[in-house]
This record gives sequence, C-alpha cells and structure tokens, in this order.
Amino acid sequence: AYVLSQRQQELRRSPVGLDGLQLWLASEGGSAQSFTGGWLLDPAGIGLMVLPLYDTQPSQDREPPLTKEQLLFQQDEDDLDWQSIQVKVSTVPSLIVLPKWRSGMRLTGIAHPALLVDASRLDTMLRSLTGETDIRLTRVRQVFTRLPYNDGTGAVQTAELYAAQLLDGSICDPLIGNGPQTLLASCPIAGSDQTVLILSDPDLLNNHGLRLGQNAEIARDILLSAAADGSVVIDYSRDNWLADPEEPIQRDRTWSDLLRFFQPPFLSLWLGALMTLALILWRSFRRAGPMLPATTHDAGKLQAIRARARLMRLTG
Repeated sequence: AYVLSQRQQELRRSPVGLDGLQLWLASEGGSAQSFTGGWLLDPAGIGLMVLPLYDTQPSQDREPPLTKEQLLFQQDEDDLDWQSIQVKVSTVPSLIVLPKWRSGMRLTGIAHPALLVDASRLDTMLRSLTGETDIRLTRVRQVFTRLPYNDGTGAVQTAELYAAQLLDGSICDPLIGNGPQTLLASCPIAGSDQTVLILSDPDLLNNHGLRLGQNAEIARDILLSAAADGSVVIDYSRDNWLADPEEPIQRDRTWSDLLRFFQPPFLSLWLGALMTLALILWRSFRRAGPMLPATTHDAGKLQAIRARARLMRLTG
C-alpha cells in the first residue's frame, strides 16, 4: 500500500498530474480537494467531481513492463474499474479527463508526439460511455492549437494546446470549440438521461498545460462555475467511495471504540498503572530534601593553615 501511494503521489505531481489545478483553484477562493479513497464522500457536498483517467482500457488489467522501452511506451498508468466510473458519473456532476500521454512523458518530461496514447482505445472508451458509435477523437497535426472560450460576460479567452487531442461528436453540446474540433463538451451517458462533461485533451488542466495561454483562467471559470455551491473534488481513487444518499454515513471508527480500552479487563491494568505511578511519585517526594552545603576548596585550605599555626605555637 505504501509503494502504491508513493507511485500515485508521483503521478499527481508529475507534468500529467492535477495537483497544480487543486492549488490554483484553492488560491482563487474555490473549494477544491484531491481524493485518493479511504472514506465515504457525501454526494450532496460535491459540486463537481473531476475524474482524471490514466487508463485507456479500464475494463482490462495492464501488463507490467519488462524493459525500459516497454515502460516508456506504456499506455496505462493505472488500473481503473469501469463500473465504478459509470456509477460516479451517474451519481454526481462529473468531468472526465481523457488520457493523452504514455508513461514516457511523465518519466522523461518530454512531450513528444511519439508518446501519445493509441486514439482507437479512447474511441472505444467514448463509445462505451456515451453509447454513440459516431463519437471519436481527432489529432491535430499542427504544433500548437488555440481555441477561443467565451466566459459568458463577453470576454473571450484563448486555450492553448500542444499536439491537441480534440473531440468529434455531434451528439455533444460543446463548451470549448465546435464540430470536429471540440475540446470540452457535455455528452450523454449511455443508459441514462444525465450528461457528463468530457475533456478530450488533459493538457488544459494538468501541470504541463495549465501554464500555457489562458488555460488557468479558463479552468478556474469552468470548474468553479460548474461546481456552483459545492466543492471541486479531484478523484484519483479506483473504487466508488460515494455514500448512498438514502443511508447515513457510517464511520469506520467512533469514540465508543476507544472507550472499550478502559473497560474490564483493561480497567484493572489502568488502575494498577495509576497506583504504581502514584507510589513512585510519593516515594520520590519523601526522599527529596534540601541540598547539602558543598565544601569548598578555600575552607579546607584555611583549616590546614590553622592546624599548622597551632603546631608552630606549641613547638615554639
């Protein structure tokens, strides 16, 4: 578990992680937190759940790399549960951040087109999520792509992406971009009447791309406005930790669990320890007293001189 947590922290702090987004939103006055699992979350307090996917095939387990080359070109950084993802997006307002880079980008810090994940895997994921067969991703051949974003107040901001990975889905309602060059869109969920936000290129929000163009300002406006009165939760967990709204949250540990250590037979042990401590303190106070006056070197020398003077007087 320790090794797994260290690997996850390394991923979150890497260029493809979203720790910078959490700090940015918090510095702008928004309520944002990262979540890795371990306790139940109240869905009522979640305004928007951000789900960064580092798995291009959530329904399959990844094969561990055996060589350095296989590690660099590894497409999946994590093993996610597809059923848990579907439950999350159906329970709370969610934003799915699709994967884009292989492990080599995180390990080397170089964003090279050769390290892009297989787009066909992402097409399969999108079709399973939306239930539409026409939805797919497109890769822009130019180096940098700039897309306008209208924040609703009349101001136009520009999102800047390197080797952009865009969405081509006519069934979705675009928020950034349009048509085959859609970056962020609200898409339907298969088997549900709800919708989910899909971000085709994670470089709009991750540590690598947040500093490009006006990506940081766009991320702040979109996420905080989508979260409304709730908080933005960046969920890295593999399982579903959302509590059932109809059932109260049961904590794993309560104060009654601690009080059991002060009941029999532990009570006799605590009483014995207290009596022993009281006896030790009593004996230490009884034996302690004022310090004895120290005999200095000058007093001994004076006595020796007096004794020698007396002998000299007696002997004349």
